[in-house]
Amino acid sequence: MQGNNTNRNARTRTLIQLGGLIDLTPLLTICNIKLGDDLQLDHRDKAATLLGILATTINQLPGDIDVEDLDLFKVVGLKLLNQGRCS
Repeated sequence: MQGNNTNRNARTRTLIQLGGLIDLTPLLTICNIKLGDDLQLDHRDKAATLLGILATTINQLPGDIDVEDLDLFKVVGLKLLNQGRCS
């Protein structure tokens, strides 16, 4: 049981961190998502919009992302993390 809780805690921590990264972008404003919105029950349209934006963005990436591409993404991401907000 201990291993199951450890995995669940690690997953929860990662999901919270992913939410924090999304919060650094203008996506919440674009999708009209307000902190406290229940995206599962009350605001599925907002969740669908956000997911659609993410899926469209992913689909526009080249199919053969290599290490150099990832390094460029990382440089941009580090710059934005250091600024504390993506504009």
